[in-house]
Amino acid sequence: MKIYFTEDEIVIDHITNEIFNLREELGVWTWNGSIYILKDLSKKEKIKIAIHEIIEYFLVVKLRIKRSLAHKIAELAEKLII
Repeated sequence: MKIYFTEDEIVIDHITNEIFNLREELGVWTWNGSIYILKDLSKKEKIKIAIHEIIEYFLVVKLRIKRSLAHKIAELAEKLII
């Protein structure tokens, strides 16, 4: 897993061909294990988004939990940690 802090607004998951707009989502994970986070956020916001995306990726890809449930769990963990 690699985390990229990028200025690019568009991220493409080449496995699923999904296109993500980082201006709307601020951070996304892709099926190849990469996490992209918008670079021009505050340090606290970057950490918060990184925690969320790492947890959500692990739950969906490694544990095969539905994405909607994984998102809710990641939101809860994010609030508990920060």
